[in-house]
Amino acid sequence: MQLSSFELDKLCKTDYYRDTPLHNAVEKGEIDEVSSLIAKKVNVRIKRAGSYLTPLHLTAENGQGYVVTALLAKGAKINARDSFGRTALHRAVENKQAQVVATLAAAGIDLLAQDVFGKTVYGLAAQKN
Repeated sequence: MQLSSFELDKLCKTDYYRDTPLHNAVEKGEIDEVSSLIAKKVNVRIKRAGSYLTPLHLTAENGQGYVVTALLAKGAKINARDSFGRTALHRAVENKQAQVVATLAAAGIDLLAQDVFGKTVYGLAAQKN
C-alpha cells in the first residue's frame, strides 16, 4: 500500500499529549492497529516530545514481545534513549518483562547502557528484587 506524503504526515502528527497514533496504539496494546500502522510505513523511530519515548520504549514497558520484534524488524533504534537516558531494556527490566528482556538482549541491545543517574539494567534489576 503506497500512501501519499499527506497521509503519512497525518499518521505521524501528534495529539494534545504529543503522542503519535503509533505511540497511542502501542500504549493501549492495540496490536492490530500497531500492525496496520507499521504496514503503512509510519516512522517507528519517532520520539514522544519532551520524554523522547519511542514506540519501542512503550512496547518494552508493556511486555509486548511480538511488537518489539516487529518494530525492530522495521528499523526501530534498539539503543534509543529517553529523556532520562534509558533504553527500552531499562523499561522492560523496571517492569519485570522477562520475555522482552530476552528479546532485546538477543537482538543486541547494549546491556551495559547507563541512564543519566548512572544506573545500568543490572542495577535496576537488583533494586527490583
